[in-house]
Amino acid sequence: EKQKDPEILREFDRRGSSMLGSGKPATIDLAGASWAGDEKAPVSVVVYSCARCPFCSKSVPQMYLAVTKGTLKGKARLAIRPFPVKSHEYSKEGGLAMQAADNLGRSWPYLLKLYEQFDMFCVGRLADLAEESGIDRAAFEAEMKKSSTAKRLVAAKKEGLRNQVVATPTYFISGKLYNGDMKTIALVDAIEEEHDRISGKLCKPNP
Repeated sequence: EKQKDPEILREFDRRGSSMLGSGKPATIDLAGASWAGDEKAPVSVVVYSCARCPFCSKSVPQMYLAVTKGTLKGKARLAIRPFPVKSHEYSKEGGLAMQAADNLGRSWPYLLKLYEQFDMFCVGRLADLAEESGIDRAAFEAEMKKSSTAKRLVAAKKEGLRNQVVATPTYFISGKLYNGDMKTIALVDAIEEEHDRISGKLCKPNP
């Protein structure tokens, strides 16, 4: 019998720890959160995302499509928490723009537009992107200047750090930190597994 690949075994362990959870679910402030997908979907997924993270620019739009039009439609809903990563140039400015759009109830249209034009990023065009995503320009610019917007961004970053977020994107499935394979197909499969568990299709682990 062939010896099993150690990396495959480690991946199974990471996936298992993600799905079974360890301790209490993460504490995430979702008051007034903008959800993508069916608001009554049983599985809640939260992603900490950086405006200037190249992996986020691919992963987050793919997950958005999965919950709005793909195999997760009706099963899961997705919310964003901004998490600017210092090593990504202009992450603070991008994070403020994400927060400003969220304050105006337009976080998803704005973030998708931001990621769509990821390679053409320019701080001077943040307000242009707001207009292109259906946000009133003056209202967006006003939100960008408010100290409360910066405070909310800092609070989201600190919250992520408390929840053991060290890189982006970081996903939480039903409040549990996901540590498995970050390929979209694997992430979708993990969320479907959580849906099956909640709906009683899988045996629940012993408490």
